[in-house]
Amino acid sequence: MRGAWRWFAAAGTGALAGLALWWWIVSLGNVDGPHTSSKGPGVALAGGTADRADGIAIGYARAFQQSAWDDIIEWTWWMQERLERVQLESSDPAALARARVQLRARLRKRVVEGNQLRPEGIEDQYIFAPGALLEVVSVDAGRQDLVKPVRQRTWIGVTYPTRSCAPRDEAGNPLRTITVGVNVSTDGFVLKANVIGNLDICQGSTGYIWPGKAEMN
Repeated sequence: MRGAWRWFAAAGTGALAGLALWWWIVSLGNVDGPHTSSKGPGVALAGGTADRADGIAIGYARAFQQSAWDDIIEWTWWMQERLERVQLESSDPAALARARVQLRARLRKRVVEGNQLRPEGIEDQYIFAPGALLEVVSVDAGRQDLVKPVRQRTWIGVTYPTRSCAPRDEAGNPLRTITVGVNVSTDGFVLKANVIGNLDICQGSTGYIWPGKAEMN
């Protein structure tokens, strides 16, 4: 009889221990952590309070710095439209592969004449140059005249470490800082918001104050 009681006591203790372990694991899973984007490389945002659209916007910007061309293609709505059109027009898988190669080439293209901010905009790869500091400064409802409904526009402040990597204004002066807006649709795509490039340019956000001898070109 005593053996039976010992067995039941041991079984009860094991069950309680198992329940405690299960509760501990579930509790860990419910702890709020940094928010990350759902596509491409995960991007942690300070404080862990950013909206998913923020994650997409800053992830999109950093993808240019990391030469993650395929991630950019997956995020950008007009590029997805182009690939869908190619699929509709041709059943040849090689046609779709060629279209992706062309998009990658366009994204990685950096020429002197393209590295200039004009009234009609600038290509995104010149704004999100490697080495530039990116910071989410504010969000708003975004544009209401784009091809898809906008969930949120994230304004990103960009600071360039050297004149040599900075875009130029119309007069050819290198920009130290600029603030640009990324419009993200309700279904998670970056939308085209300018004649050249996808970005809204915050008027009056350009800065020209460079550190003196601390700068190394």
